[in-house]
Amino acid sequence: MAMFAALFVGVCLVFSIVPLSNFFPAYAPISPSRWGPQPSLSALLQNDLHLAQPQCKAEFSRLFPQLTANEVVWKSKGGIRYGDVKNAAENCRQGCVQLVIKHGQIFVRRQEKDWQSRVRSTLQLLEQAYAGASEEEKSLIEGTELVISTADFDGFTDPKGSRGAGWVLDKRINDTEGQYLFPDFSFASWPEAGIPSYPEFRRQAAQVNLEMPWRSKSNPAFWRGDALLGNNIKPRESLLRVATGSGTQSWSDVKKTSFWESGPDIGQIVSPPEHCRHKFLIHSEGVAYSGRSKFILGCQSAVVMHRLEWEQHFHPALVSDSTSPDQNVLVLQGEWFENLPSTMQTLIEEETISMGFITKGQTIASNAKRTLTDRYLTPAATACYIRAALISYSKSLDRGSWPGGQGVRVEEGGGVAPGAGTNKGGLKELGVKGDVELGVWSNLGQPEWPPK
Repeated sequence: MAMFAALFVGVCLVFSIVPLSNFFPAYAPISPSRWGPQPSLSALLQNDLHLAQPQCKAEFSRLFPQLTANEVVWKSKGGIRYGDVKNAAENCRQGCVQLVIKHGQIFVRRQEKDWQSRVRSTLQLLEQAYAGASEEEKSLIEGTELVISTADFDGFTDPKGSRGAGWVLDKRINDTEGQYLFPDFSFASWPEAGIPSYPEFRRQAAQVNLEMPWRSKSNPAFWRGDALLGNNIKPRESLLRVATGSGTQSWSDVKKTSFWESGPDIGQIVSPPEHCRHKFLIHSEGVAYSGRSKFILGCQSAVVMHRLEWEQHFHPALVSDSTSPDQNVLVLQGEWFENLPSTMQTLIEEETISMGFITKGQTIASNAKRTLTDRYLTPAATACYIRAALISYSKSLDRGSWPGGQGVRVEEGGGVAPGAGTNKGGLKELGVKGDVELGVWSNLGQPEWPPK
């Protein structure tokens, strides 16, 4: 028995040093991804806005490396200094808000309105996420000042560069400035595009998918959107060039739409939930990122896209590797959509001859539901990410660089005066001043700040 034990230990030691594949050529070591796919998040957890950071990291692990990377960048720069934040605030364009988080409250220091509801929706997401933080998490965020731009791209215009201190909705792939990404406003609502709220879209999309299981959905590639003519939008020019016109009808259902124009070549606007009636949905970037992606990725359809030039906070959860059991999107080879015709013809042919077997498109759609709709695109994931990003950003602040060396302070005044919020007079005429708490700002009618 002793001899057998010694032999067993010796064999284990050999295999711990020499790979098993040297002895057994067919042996393949199990990588973490091969232990099995991560299941859908439970319906209860999908809408839980109060998950603690350890559980957030466990459930949404793909969202966190980007935050660590930002911290490394800022450490190499010496931290985010007061001058960086001030510079970002003074050079922010198209729907901007400067915020202070202090005393367990969120204050508006400066806010520039845009013609859309972007800033209000952004603040709704921030407020919901912060309200779900534990007292320990709030202590890690305490004394934070930040500036968020809700522009489609390049929200900060300082020619000297704001060193990436301002938060943005998207940034170019492989950006190295350490800029923090905020979830885009339509994770709350986008009424200007006919979208009441993201949770409502999720319910409506789920209902469409109940009515239209995979086999019942339409085969041709589907896209409706603004062509953005005259703006040199290469991906959309490519899409309309290859997917419209004579000979494309068998595999393409692509039409441009417009909120302002009509005509024989203008298609009818289709609501996000109604997109879910199609197997293959096309994602094309526009001026920069396209806000449609989260909606079509929530359709239990297979999303086909070109290689993206812009990234959003959830993009680390997109898996295009065809060898991965978690592939949840299909990224075309080539620069734009030049290979879309051949790709779609192959996908549709497989659907036609599948004889009930699960197809590539169905697999991608199923994975997208499991990993995106039911996990990384849930309200829970969005709230988790916002809290984690605030903690990461707060950690990178050089608080000693703020005036007085004591870190961020609230500018006193409260943004109110007797008669504020009535017809007694305008806020500026009443002499309101200081940082205004988010709830008070909302009660005042969400005015530009400081009042003009």
